[in-house]
Amino acid sequence: MIDGRPRPVRQYPDPAETPLVRELFERVAGWNGRKRESIRSVALDSERRKSVSREKGVPISAANMRPTLLRKAYIGVRVHGDSEHPGNWDPIIGGELFDAVQRLLADPSWSPTRPAPFGTS
Repeated sequence: MIDGRPRPVRQYPDPAETPLVRELFERVAGWNGRKRESIRSVALDSERRKSVSREKGVPISAANMRPTLLRKAYIGVRVHGDSEHPGNWDPIIGGELFDAVQRLLADPSWSPTRPAPFGTS
């Protein structure tokens, strides 16, 4: 408690979820020697591996992965309304990887549901 009100003092990454978040970013961006994949492809693989959401225990859908890929908290940034501030936690992915994924998501020629065209990475 701070000032008599409950407030987070420090946040820590979930050891079970952190590698999954990193993997999602790396697979979508084609990072660290990985082949670039669609969000749908990653979601189908997640379902095959029986990965489930923490809240509801259901397979993690492609629809839920896109908001995850947009979340700046993973690079250690707290967003409140229109303002951004450094978070009080360590980032779990680097800014370059985050930016690469943001460029993909913003590119109208890239489809989050289809694999990359032959010959691209």
